[in-house]
Amino acid sequence: MTPPEDADEIQLNYVLELKTLLLSVLNDDRLLSQWFAQYMTQPRYPHRTEPTKGKQKAKIKIPLASDGKSTEYVTRTYCNAKILHDHKASN
Repeated sequence: MTPPEDADEIQLNYVLELKTLLLSVLNDDRLLSQWFAQYMTQPRYPHRTEPTKGKQKAKIKIPLASDGKSTEYVTRTYCNAKILHDHKASN
């Protein structure tokens, strides 16, 4: 790899590598749903959650196998972007 003429330039191969990583996350339903639950329950103003006892909760089902055929899953509950508990179940 040759250094860019401009030291602040982001080389295209780095952008392509990042794109590959992001697409692998977007194609992983389990990982994406876990991230989304954490993101959506993250307190907007964390310094205010203690006095108000504000709780943002979300539940997601995570299949135990990634084959798409598994009937066993974990129901994971998030509260304020942290895992509150997991509950193993099946259909």
